[in-house]
Amino acid sequence: MKLNNGGLFRSKQIVAWIGCIGAALALGSGCASSVPGSANTLNSLSGKQIKVSITFRHPVNPNYHYFFLINNTGSTSGAWPQPVGTPVSGQGYGNGFATGSDGKSGGFTDFVLYSNNQVYGGQPSGNFALYHVANGTNANNSQNFNPNGVPLNSSVSADGATLTFVLDLAQLYPSPISQSTAFNLAQNLRWIQVNCIATNVVPVEGQTSIAKAFDSFGDDSSGVGGYLLMDLKTQSVYANNDGTAATFTCSEPANDDIFISPAGSTNQDPSLDIIDWNIQIVNTAS
Repeated sequence: MKLNNGGLFRSKQIVAWIGCIGAALALGSGCASSVPGSANTLNSLSGKQIKVSITFRHPVNPNYHYFFLINNTGSTSGAWPQPVGTPVSGQGYGNGFATGSDGKSGGFTDFVLYSNNQVYGGQPSGNFALYHVANGTNANNSQNFNPNGVPLNSSVSADGATLTFVLDLAQLYPSPISQSTAFNLAQNLRWIQVNCIATNVVPVEGQTSIAKAFDSFGDDSSGVGGYLLMDLKTQSVYANNDGTAATFTCSEPANDDIFISPAGSTNQDPSLDIIDWNIQIVNTAS
């Protein structure tokens, strides 16, 4: 979609602005979250969104850490994020929760964290916060994480076991990228690698051994699990155990597959065990 003539983009801004006023009158609150640009303006949004729902065997524990990780590579061959269970060779635990499948990068550019312990400086909404890895830096180092607002919408189910949130893909392109550039980049983005990692503890740099339990997409009984390569242009829904090749390595087993490191050092807490997930792709601008 071209924006250089200005007309179509301005018309979308006007429609979004009117929609926000209507929502504010109906709900008594604004309808924007922290998104690219210097202010919470709706023209920062692209309309291209992902809605993520992840269900656990027992209600989630807000004292734990539930990460949804995105590697915004635009490539089918990019590294993907995988759990850190034992110290990474030569660097301890790294960021304490994930590293790249290539053994070099952190494997992600952005993440949503659900936790009441937002150690990376985010200002959460309902325990949900969004973070961006500073451009050109290594995600293995948590000092490179920048708070980036919150998801557009987020909730925990009535039974406490399902986390749901919505991201506009323009949120993956924070300031100083211009709003029009973020719009175009989000609309044109096709490939991302994603994973969910739930863990009881996030070790800090310098720790050499700590009782750690985690689960991620797929079968983590060996400590690795899987990941999902998402095609944001031709696919509309990815679902756990949907039988497609895309979800083969990241479908959840029927058994409890929480990995414990070191072995036997802690219990398998079912509030970490992912049993189902669903990701929808919606483009309201198309």
